[in-house]
Amino acid sequence: MFKHLNKVAAASAAAAIIVFALTGAASAHVSPVEPTAPADGYTTVELQIPHGCEGAATERLEVQLNEQISSVKAEAVPGWTVSYEREPLSEPIELYGEEVTEYVSVVTWTADADPLPDDQYLRFGISMKMPDAPGESLRFPTVQHCVGGGTSSWIEEDPDGEHPAPAVELTATESGHGTDGEAVDDSDTSAAEETTGAPATATTTDSSNGSGTATDDAAGRADAV
Repeated sequence: MFKHLNKVAAASAAAAIIVFALTGAASAHVSPVEPTAPADGYTTVELQIPHGCEGAATERLEVQLNEQISSVKAEAVPGWTVSYEREPLSEPIELYGEEVTEYVSVVTWTADADPLPDDQYLRFGISMKMPDAPGESLRFPTVQHCVGGGTSSWIEEDPDGEHPAPAVELTATESGHGTDGEAVDDSDTSAAEETTGAPATATTTDSSNGSGTATDDAAGRADAV
């Protein structure tokens, strides 16, 4: 009888270890702090970086966006510099009375000095206008670049994959215009105007013309589409 109980206890312990391992692996993914956002509304998506690359500290973070997203503004994270890459839109759109022909395809944060240690986490936010597509899941493929040249690529479409891309589900709202206390509403500003009052310095990089020229943004972040 005691042998049987020992076997049951051993099996239970093994199962608990497996569950813990799976839970730990899932929680170690780069993921949005809030899994949902209002469709056709302004919101801020915060991505939490829980660890480095097999123990190496994170020194650069790249987040890929698609052309459905507009009015992009990256959070000015102290100690990190922001840059943008842009690509042509398949079709121009009108935003705040101006014709827009390109969108932000990649937001990059680069550590100015000290990278993010493996045993610490940090959140990186992006304020944006969500597409009017309730029920759809919006993915944000993310790549960590770490000290020593290692990378962790969170780009898989399968949410159950080993390295799934962070995703946010779009929800319907009565007004069609989402509200989020952390979001930046650009409804009364031009897409070309700069935001003021941010504490850090950021750079914006325009890759659409292949020049890769960086321009200073004293506000710490810039309006983009």
